[in-house]
Amino acid sequence: MKTFFAFMAMAAMSQAQRRRKPEFVDIHPDSRKMCECQTDYDCKPFCRNINPYTGKGICSGHSPTRPTPKPTPFPTVTGEGCPCESHPPIPTECEVKLLIEMLDTIISGNLALNGQWLRLSFHDAGTFNQMFDEGGANGCLLNDPAMLIPGENDHLDGPVASLKTIKNNWMAHPYVCVNVSSADMIQFAGFFVTVRQRHMGIVPPGVIDAAKVAMLMTFKWGRKDEMECDNGWTDNLPGFSAGAFGSTVSRCIASGGEIKNKMMDRNGFTDKEAVALIGAHTIGQIRNTFGSGP
Repeated sequence: MKTFFAFMAMAAMSQAQRRRKPEFVDIHPDSRKMCECQTDYDCKPFCRNINPYTGKGICSGHSPTRPTPKPTPFPTVTGEGCPCESHPPIPTECEVKLLIEMLDTIISGNLALNGQWLRLSFHDAGTFNQMFDEGGANGCLLNDPAMLIPGENDHLDGPVASLKTIKNNWMAHPYVCVNVSSADMIQFAGFFVTVRQRHMGIVPPGVIDAAKVAMLMTFKWGRKDEMECDNGWTDNLPGFSAGAFGSTVSRCIASGGEIKNKMMDRNGFTDKEAVALIGAHTIGQIRNTFGSGP
């Protein structure tokens, strides 16, 4: 009887051994001193002798090394994006956040755009003449190259080109279905740099945080583009050469008259609003000189 049970035990053991996965042979005698790995990214320089059952191998170095994380791939957009049944003129919150990221990325590489986009927003809106109901924030600076010919705008080619590129890339994004007007794009860029450069609490200028994003979300969209632009409307902007060749006193008087005639009488700004807007001419490295004087 004992012989029978001994025979059955040996048979069971033999069967279990046949079912057991084949033993993985470690070809490295010092493998206990090495790091386990699954790919070459886990150790330097290579992951060797990977066990086909556990998926683990050993690093080929002679001493333990800390696993090296896999490199973060460059973010890419895959798929066809969201189906666009229509292209409304007002973006969603997600679309605005994407635009904010694009604007911030570009401006971080060229800080002069802070002042240039702000000035661009005024030069598009500053063509307004309340006496004849002409001009205004109508997108002409982005849509009509002839608007860049007059002296008031011939220095805005760079800011206009950068904003056009951002607008086109944003609207071509697979997850954007909006068709924003150039008028809105220009004014949002001006609003963006104003908010971006604010010092809010502990957040320094030039940094976008949740509070600034929330403020940018209050922007009013819906301006329409002008289909028949007239670069003669730039005459409603304050001229650069008022009193340029006179004395300091005459220059101040002429410039003051230009501000009152253009910004207050035609544009409709108050004296305080006009003074605040003049500040945009002193930033962004796009100043003009007035004759040979300072």
